[in-house]
Amino acid sequence: MKFLIIPLILLYFSLWVSTDPSENAESTPQDSLQKDSTEVLLLFSGDVMQHMPQINAAWDTSCQCYNYDSTFAYISPLFNMADIAIINLETTLAGKPYSGYPQFTAPDELVTGLQKAGIDILATSNNHSCDKGRKGIERTLKIIDSLGLQRTGTFYDSLDQKLFNPLYIEVKGLKIALLNYTYGTNGILTPKPTIVNRIDTSAIRRDYHTAIISGADIVIPFFHWGIEYQTAPNEEQKMIAEFCMRLGMKLIIGSHPHVIQPAQTYISDKDTAIVVWSLGNFVSNQRQINTDGGMSVMVKLIKEERHYKVINTGYILHWVYIQTDSSGKKTYKVLPISEYQKKTSALTPDALEKMNLFDERTKTLITTVENPIKEITFDSLSNKWVF
Repeated sequence: MKFLIIPLILLYFSLWVSTDPSENAESTPQDSLQKDSTEVLLLFSGDVMQHMPQINAAWDTSCQCYNYDSTFAYISPLFNMADIAIINLETTLAGKPYSGYPQFTAPDELVTGLQKAGIDILATSNNHSCDKGRKGIERTLKIIDSLGLQRTGTFYDSLDQKLFNPLYIEVKGLKIALLNYTYGTNGILTPKPTIVNRIDTSAIRRDYHTAIISGADIVIPFFHWGIEYQTAPNEEQKMIAEFCMRLGMKLIIGSHPHVIQPAQTYISDKDTAIVVWSLGNFVSNQRQINTDGGMSVMVKLIKEERHYKVINTGYILHWVYIQTDSSGKKTYKVLPISEYQKKTSALTPDALEKMNLFDERTKTLITTVENPIKEITFDSLSNKWVF
């Protein structure tokens, strides 16, 4: 366990345990970044989507179960570099029959796979939270809780919301408060008594002050916002970010557009703040321009007496490689681009070209803003990520 959750989890229902995928036999890169006892590394990743081709590809005849080991094996070392790894779960776990767009429900093994890969916290408030009604919300939370993962954004009821909104995490003496909100739920009403956190300045202000009064060193909002497939933030995103910065928030994370929007540092006379407008897709079946990959953002914090300081921030680009074997079976693999540009034999020439095009377009996009955050790259000689 990397960190302490405050308070301890209270479960309302009997827990349902999902099938544990078989051990992954594929080799993965070495965990490379040495953790300093005085520093805290946070990793934020984007949208975990599950379209039906992905679900079908995850079926493993050897265990007669769904198995996501191959999907996350190559990105897992990055998750494990971090003290806390956080990702947006953009599907429900409502049980069978499984379905993709427009109303998602995925196998429980998806979350088991994320946990095995090193994910610690799932942000669950997004426009697909209500896709399967009350059952979808409640069963998703049950599965997450049964695995010992942490979550925030959707809740069984108002008591559960009070317990996990904000979600407090304590690591190496640093108390972090995580908030999660969505712009909406595709017009589907949230079934009572469940709750889906919505973007609302009054709620954000209340939750921020609750966190500060509770002794949080840093308050981090994770927003589901923006316009799909737009590579720049809209005015509403900017307004919300400015509101958060005025409150005192210095790290603001966004997802939803299914494409990357730049991450940048805002510098004022008094302080600085980092805004990640959109992390893009973490994994999906989308292949149109800018949707076939995403970025994860690593933030290094240090606590100094009663204050904390952001001492480094960087992004890692990753791309979804859909590999097809001789029988026609597909395997979805999330590949860190900087690493696999140096391991060209792992991809087909066509896939390598597409990955490089995504990389080139994204890096051009990232430099269109003032004070963009830097890239974290892979050094093949030392087998380490340079941060």
